[in-house]
Amino acid sequence: MSETKKDTLLKQHENVEKLLGMWYDKRQGDTSVFTYLTPQEWETVLEHHYYQTAIDANLKDKIGFPLASTYHSLTKFSKALPILEILKTKKDNFSFENYSYILIMLEEIYRANVDLAKAIEIREERIRLGYIKTFYDLYADVGLYDIAVQDFKDLAYKPENGSFSKMTYYKKLGELFFKAYKIDSARANFKKGLKALEPILNSKDYEEKSWYIEYTKQFYYNQLKGNIIACNIEQDNFNNAIPILKEDIEESYTINDVDNRIHKWLLMAKVYLHEQDLNEANKVLDSVFERKRQKSIYNADLTYLKLRGDYYKQLSKVDSSAFYYRNFIDLRDSLDIISKKNQSIVLLSSLENSTQRTIIKKQRLELLNQAAKRDLKQLQTVLMIFVLVTLIILIIVFYKNYSFKVKARSKIKTQNEELIIKNEENELLLKEVHHRVKNNLQTISSLLGLQSNTVEDEATKKAFLEGQNRVHSMALIHKRLYESDQFGEITFKDYVEQLCSNLISSFGKTDVTNYIISSIDKLDVEKAVPIGLIVNEILTNTFKYGQSKDGSVKFNITLTSNETHYTLSFQDFGKGFNIKDVQKSNSLGHRLIELLSRQLDGELKVKSSSKGTSYKLIFPKEIQ
Repeated sequence: MSETKKDTLLKQHENVEKLLGMWYDKRQGDTSVFTYLTPQEWETVLEHHYYQTAIDANLKDKIGFPLASTYHSLTKFSKALPILEILKTKKDNFSFENYSYILIMLEEIYRANVDLAKAIEIREERIRLGYIKTFYDLYADVGLYDIAVQDFKDLAYKPENGSFSKMTYYKKLGELFFKAYKIDSARANFKKGLKALEPILNSKDYEEKSWYIEYTKQFYYNQLKGNIIACNIEQDNFNNAIPILKEDIEESYTINDVDNRIHKWLLMAKVYLHEQDLNEANKVLDSVFERKRQKSIYNADLTYLKLRGDYYKQLSKVDSSAFYYRNFIDLRDSLDIISKKNQSIVLLSSLENSTQRTIIKKQRLELLNQAAKRDLKQLQTVLMIFVLVTLIILIIVFYKNYSFKVKARSKIKTQNEELIIKNEENELLLKEVHHRVKNNLQTISSLLGLQSNTVEDEATKKAFLEGQNRVHSMALIHKRLYESDQFGEITFKDYVEQLCSNLISSFGKTDVTNYIISSIDKLDVEKAVPIGLIVNEILTNTFKYGQSKDGSVKFNITLTSNETHYTLSFQDFGKGFNIKDVQKSNSLGHRLIELLSRQLDGELKVKSSSKGTSYKLIFPKEIQ
């Protein structure tokens, strides 16, 4: 920062009380302190006020907390440490939240400096003050990964609600599994973390919403994706690794997470070396080296030396490769010695706190049992209410159904009784109709007979007789309907036999006529009337022209059916007639037969020879 810019910045923020008010308001509000000034600008103005000679001690402590926080954010641990050690001794000057953060920063710096004894001292105080209950991260620092996983699962709070809290829980558990080289379990937990984060990413209004979550949610999303890629790389799956790791690293700059950048750069270097892209691998390793100068991470140092050795090995630079491999082995051996020593310290401290930890575990189990009992009781209550409500609903439904059925049966019974009465009334009316039609037709027939008696011309008398027979054939149908219980159909054979009997009597052929009638049982009225008239005309022609040489009349009538059609067949054994002559003569009987056949949508075939005459009429059961 130039001197001019620095002077301008200091002049703008010369009022220290106002500056501190801005810091604490932003920290407790809905935005980050670094949205007002950058970390470097905070460092400049806070250093200026902190190191003034004439400053009140309380004011200095108030400035010291944001200054140490800024140093910590910039990973300037050597500057942050002395201030934090002073602030640690002044617990009463800080809020619960701020003092907790002072201890967190101190412990993190001690752990980064591998000063585990002091880190454990801070952890014990945090446990004593109720800020934390676990040792899992300290176990992980010294390589006791399986114990770290178990400690986390036993004592870390697993949130039931809150998407961000759930994400944090699964992310930490996944990181512990990854360090324990349980890659599948690590990947599964990272994916759970991503799923927990989805509601936060896709909504502006969600549970736990705060400036910190809004500020960091995209970083954690990319970090979790990068962690899943890390799992894939450990299992030699390098697909799509580089673009996801680049997004993760880029987002790390937003919250200045140096550790994450270093670890993801090392993963990128591993991928580039696998792809033999040595130029890109070298660039990434140079970035790691530059950041390591500001903050040393021993596990990252170890990985860096190994990858540098691999890099020079691919370049066939044996001396350089051997140099880094030797440094790698020396550092690994040194870290193993330190790790074993630190493991003893951590385990000893853990043993000293085992009683308290056992009590905490017991209390947690009791809370879980109480919660389970409470949930069971609530479930039982809900089930009981559900059963009662269901039972009440079933009773109501059964009652309504029973009531409906009783009413329906009563209504159906009443309707049936009304229908029976109406049917009986209709039957009486229909019988009366058929009776009256029959009487009227008989009256017409009688009138035709009386009129024929007054006529002397034989041809006219024959015409009257034929008309009388036609009317009689229709009257006969209504007579049979009137006498039958079936008002819609007649027994065709009985009807034809009576019709033949009447015609034989009318033509005076009683002693010289033989006939055979075979038929289906029933024929409906709609077809019976035209069929009766057709049979009447055919028999009239037969009695006129169908006599044998000995004067006798013989004929057969058959009515058959299939699924769709009826077939009316007639055959006499007389001398026959010339069909063309009949057609030319414009005979009323012949025209009636053709007209009535068309009315039935039928197909009529007539054959006549010296051996007799035949009629065949095929007509559908359903007339269009």
